[in-house]
Amino acid sequence: MNRIIKIISFFGLTVWLVSCKHADPANNPANAPVSVNTYNVVRKNIVYYNSYPATTVALKEVQLFGQVTGYITEIYFSDGQKVKKGKKLYEIDRSKYIASYNQAKNNVGIAQANLEKATRDANRYTELNKQEAIAKQLYENAMTDLKNMQLQLISAEAELTKAQSDLSYSIITAPFDGT
Repeated sequence: MNRIIKIISFFGLTVWLVSCKHADPANNPANAPVSVNTYNVVRKNIVYYNSYPATTVALKEVQLFGQVTGYITEIYFSDGQKVKKGKKLYEIDRSKYIASYNQAKNNVGIAQANLEKATRDANRYTELNKQEAIAKQLYENAMTDLKNMQLQLISAEAELTKAQSDLSYSIITAPFDGT
């Protein structure tokens, strides 16, 4: 066993000595000179642009929808034009809205005239009723007519407001300044 240890130690020492032998650095290909390109650096201003695929979106965007129906008869702007808030953009055919407004206005006049007549009749019949010179039924009919005429006037005024609103909605304006 002693002999085996001596043989193994001898071979180990031999391998160690062979591996520690100094190699010539000139013969090593890792130390060979490498060819390089050289440039002269010149200072100058350059403009550099980055481009990225993207979609731009407006900060304020509005979709315009008419609140009344009809054909567009006028367009008051051109594409890409800057507009101010409140400027007319579109006009929807106003003829039927003007007619509805005029009819509602006349209906208010009729309802006012009917109310005045019903008021005079009610006042007259009230005086006659106090003197018991009129049939109770005529007096009650006059009071009912007065209430009906008051309600008809309220209804006619509401229709006038609606017609006026529809007429104003027939012109679409810009909600804010923009393009």
